[in-house]
Amino acid sequence: MFSRLSRTKRERLRKIVTYILYQKKTTRKQLEKHFSLSSASIFNYVKILLESSVIRETNEITKSGRRYSSFLEINTELGIAIVLLIDHFHIHGAISDPLGNILYQELYPFPQNISDEKMLDFLIQSITAILPKASPFKKKLLGLAIGVRGYTDPSAGIVKSFSGRHQGNDINLKKILFIWMDKGISMGIVTNNEVYFGENSASGELGHIKIENQGNLCYCGNTGCLETLISEKKILEECRSGIKNGVNSSILANCNGEIDSLRIEHVIKSANEGDAFSRTIFVKISDIFGMHLANMINIFNPGIIILKGSIINSNNFLFDNIKRSIMNKAYYPNSESLKIIYSKDNEDIRLKGLNSLIILNLFN
Repeated sequence: MFSRLSRTKRERLRKIVTYILYQKKTTRKQLEKHFSLSSASIFNYVKILLESSVIRETNEITKSGRRYSSFLEINTELGIAIVLLIDHFHIHGAISDPLGNILYQELYPFPQNISDEKMLDFLIQSITAILPKASPFKKKLLGLAIGVRGYTDPSAGIVKSFSGRHQGNDINLKKILFIWMDKGISMGIVTNNEVYFGENSASGELGHIKIENQGNLCYCGNTGCLETLISEKKILEECRSGIKNGVNSSILANCNGEIDSLRIEHVIKSANEGDAFSRTIFVKISDIFGMHLANMINIFNPGIIILKGSIINSNNFLFDNIKRSIMNKAYYPNSESLKIIYSKDNEDIRLKGLNSLIILNLFN
């Protein structure tokens, strides 16, 4: 679509589209100010994006109601994208519009001890299964993106291990720690608007910090990892054990008495409603996790920490306790202006990230 343009121009267009993706909508004047470009330059770049249907222009009445203001936003009619996320026990496949809104999604479960070779076969099967689901939308397929947990080499495009056995609002992207909390615990590091991968692309393995010398065995091969103490699996094990031993908790009612079918959402609902047993579990997690996040804050001094994943999504009680723990334990100059945010819904932001890669790849 943009192959005839110079590399410099394609890179500028990519940055403009990235800005619009983050801002949701913007104006030419805002683009001029943000990129320090002349109105003529912005006019030409916007013209290219409008003619290629990557963005569209809308007119909205200003707050005064006296005139229309022209806004630029991503064109959701540009096409659709297919994204697949390889998680711990399934591949999450989705079809989305250019803004990352999910139009269709499906989970493809796989055996827990699947080999890397068979995982590749299963991935191909999952792609084959989801491709026909795109036809009813009758829109151009913009691309396919695959997200992989585990040990990867992004620069070479190589997945070294699917399993991870070897060791995965407007936001200022200057310095961010993105913490993922679900079946595993991991950390993404952004510094000066760039993702930090590390020498071997294995940075951010927060879940494999050793906490106990004689702790439980972790799937990475070590014992006593942070992940063995605060993961979704550990929480559910403690809840099932407590209830089977006679603990009085609303968790049982929230899972309709089917303790073997207990999900993390049931525990979160109970905690938010004031259940003492589930709150005790989350307080313990906040104490442990808050201490280690405070250590990360003292090392990296981020401006923002984003908490996301099944354990924290919609978990008001846990978030409040983690935030309190961090503020009590982190070095004050580092925590004074720190912004900590979390998701109040169960949307998987990783799928949106993969979708953004497809859109931005149009300019490569």
